[in-house]
Amino acid sequence: RVVRSVSWSPDGTFLAAGGKEEAIKIWDVKECFELERTIEASSSSFWSIAWSPCGGVLASGSWDGDSIKLWSSRQRRRPSELRGHNNIVCSVAWSHALHFVASGSCDAVRIWEVNPEMTPAGTLGFTGSPVTVERVASRGHMGVVWAISWAEDDSALAV
Repeated sequence: RVVRSVSWSPDGTFLAAGGKEEAIKIWDVKECFELERTIEASSSSFWSIAWSPCGGVLASGSWDGDSIKLWSSRQRRRPSELRGHNNIVCSVAWSHALHFVASGSCDAVRIWEVNPEMTPAGTLGFTGSPVTVERVASRGHMGVVWAISWAEDDSALAV
């Protein structure tokens, strides 16, 4: 099995792992390092996963193309999707303030404003839209964005 991405929950209780398997595995590492939950995905291997700062949502970038998926870490339901890339999403990162997700792929770096909303079924879902970035300085970077990270104060994004 190939693991491409791991992410600790903000409180250090859980470790999420994703890779070539069509699932994200969430391990309880505080008590006994047992498998807590498996998030199944159809026909998708994961390149990147990241916990939200509140610990309630996992963002994933995957092989299946143009979207970031937002998975509830507590509810078993279909993920919300943010669409806008033209290629594999290789990296995802939440801002520390929870309102933004950055994503990188073969075609672009995108920043998404993420808004929680209640679905008709009464569960929490998310909508998102790309944020217009006034200036993105690439410093000559070309190619796949394999890693992405916000500064502690969310003022900058490293790719």
